[in-house]
Amino acid sequence: MGLWDRLRGRRAQGPVESSPVPWLSDPVWSAWPHEPGKKWRCPVDRPWVLAVWDSDRERAPRWPVPEGATVPEPGSVADNTALLATTPGTGRGTRSPVWPVCCERLSTLIWNEGVGPSIPEIEAAVGPLDRAYLEQEVLTEWGPPEHAPALLEQGFGPTLERIRRGKLDKSGVNLFQCRSCGRLYLASCKP
Repeated sequence: MGLWDRLRGRRAQGPVESSPVPWLSDPVWSAWPHEPGKKWRCPVDRPWVLAVWDSDRERAPRWPVPEGATVPEPGSVADNTALLATTPGTGRGTRSPVWPVCCERLSTLIWNEGVGPSIPEIEAAVGPLDRAYLEQEVLTEWGPPEHAPALLEQGFGPTLERIRRGKLDKSGVNLFQCRSCGRLYLASCKP
């Protein structure tokens, strides 16, 4: 069974549950392990919490925030890093994710390796997400400085092209939404 089939299976295991924290969407929370009676272990493993830059906000498309969505409390990057460490769960959800802080709040993880709304459907509403990246991540993690201009131009384009065709590989990508302003951000994680 391939990764795509396993992810579909995770989504199909039961009904969508309400997330107990505003930085995880209901579908993502429902797909992550959180069985009652098991030992608690934060499912967000070694996050890198980054404040979005003005250039990130300018590139980020906006998508309507779901009605009734809870907005995380504002705070510094350090406050938000500590808050993320309180995420309940009983197993791994995402490893080494880059987690955006927009409007001084943790953005909400709305798509995690195939779990969540359809990327093509979101793009049909807001346009391509190729350049909805965090510039700090690209400049420090994606390659040598001499490749930065090309990397900033292509963004997540090659990865998203595979996702648009229904091919989830070990690309390690998450999609976040700021529940305060509606902006969308793609960021990396370890697959």
